[in-house]
Amino acid sequence: MINEYAKARANIRNVENKSYLILSSSASEVYQDRPINNRFIATKVKELTGFTSKSLRITCFNTIASHFGPQLLVEGFGVSLTQASRYGKLEDYLIDEQIQTQREYVSNYSDG
Repeated sequence: MINEYAKARANIRNVENKSYLILSSSASEVYQDRPINNRFIATKVKELTGFTSKSLRITCFNTIASHFGPQLLVEGFGVSLTQASRYGKLEDYLIDEQIQTQREYVSNYSDG
């Protein structure tokens, strides 16, 4: 999709004078260099996916937390500990990780 947009963007008039990635292709916007707003993004996301930005974000964070633990939300996305705990129990993830580490250690120790 990004490649297709880049091709289409190259055909927008006055594109070389625009500093933003996403541009309006409206003739009335040809000489304006301003970013798109949140409402525009929300509308386009809803049109493309059928879901709101908020529901997609919550679904993605829940999926990440369930697969990799909420600590990834903290370290990878800058989500606060309080916010990450809403998507999963941070303490439970750390306990599970410690148990897995100990199992690997015992398994390696008993094999060798």
